[in-house]
Amino acid sequence: MLTANKTLWLAVVLTTTSSLFTTLHAQEEEAAGPVSVKTLLKDDGTKVVTRNDPTEKISEVTTFNDKDVLLSRAVYSLDDARRATALQMFDGKGKLQFRSELTLDQFGTLSEEKRYNAAGTYLGRLVYGYDSKGRLRKIDAYDPAGNLVSDNSAQPKKKRPPLKNR
Repeated sequence: MLTANKTLWLAVVLTTTSSLFTTLHAQEEEAAGPVSVKTLLKDDGTKVVTRNDPTEKISEVTTFNDKDVLLSRAVYSLDDARRATALQMFDGKGKLQFRSELTLDQFGTLSEEKRYNAAGTYLGRLVYGYDSKGRLRKIDAYDPAGNLVSDNSAQPKKKRPPLKNR
């Protein structure tokens, strides 16, 4: 049974997971070198600005509403292969909401995400499952005690996000 806390946690999980996949896909398109910035205007009027800085080894995704008010900012730490290894998620006022440690499999695909609140308390983890063609098939959410909170196998079928330049 989902409690209010588990439902809220799952909503945050699914929202930020969508942002993570969009960001990781954008990273593949960037060439190593100077800072690059891309802007995506969505049908609902929101604007997503992705800034990649290979020197600082960060990728930053900032989302604004249709009135250009800051909604959120995600900062990804990158390894030498420019793959995301950590995430810090901030709200529109710049307050840290949570941070995540990202684990990649042997193909460089996101396989696990461990989440912590702003105070550093462990919130739980997400485990990503893919089919043989690399399409995302499920996201399982676990609470801090390791109990399965949500088996999200009914996700829309998405291709796994590439995490590095080829």
